[in-house]
Amino acid sequence: MELKKMASVINEAPQEKAEIPLFRKLSYSLTDFGGNVLFVSISTYLLYFYTDVFGLSIGVAGTILLLTRCIDMCTRPCQVDG
Repeated sequence: MELKKMASVINEAPQEKAEIPLFRKLSYSLTDFGGNVLFVSISTYLLYFYTDVFGLSIGVAGTILLLTRCIDMCTRPCQVDG
């Protein structure tokens, strides 16, 4: 009898989805906004530095940024946040 009850509870579809308020959506999304602004500004300045100050061509500078992101993609899962 208990298994039939559990099966009926599992097979039932949810009645309604709760609507998430706009304030909660915005506050959740804005927490990462600062980190993204910092990342973009550093990447932009680094590209400027590589091309105008260091004298690399735009293709070489872009390749350097691409390779570092690919290395980061491969090594990021191995990192443990303390």
